[in-house]
Amino acid sequence: DKKIENLIHDYGVEKKEIIYIGDTVADIHTMHEKAGIDLLSVTYCQPDEAVKLEMERLNPGNLCPDVTNLRKRLFELLKQ
Repeated sequence: DKKIENLIHDYGVEKKEIIYIGDTVADIHTMHEKAGIDLLSVTYCQPDEAVKLEMERLNPGNLCPDVTNLRKRLFELLKQ
């Protein structure tokens, strides 16, 4: 958490300007729940369906099953 706060400070950005791309449940806990940073979770390299379901539960509506979907979601978020 401290490293993230340092990066935010060093680059002079706000948390709302950051979109983190993660591929684990731990990423959701660290970035979204603890650091308060929006997160897209990629699942295309996650073979365990139970883990995918847990990621959806923790980060609802923000899972990307493939690179095409990730690209689409990033462009959508950047337009906001």
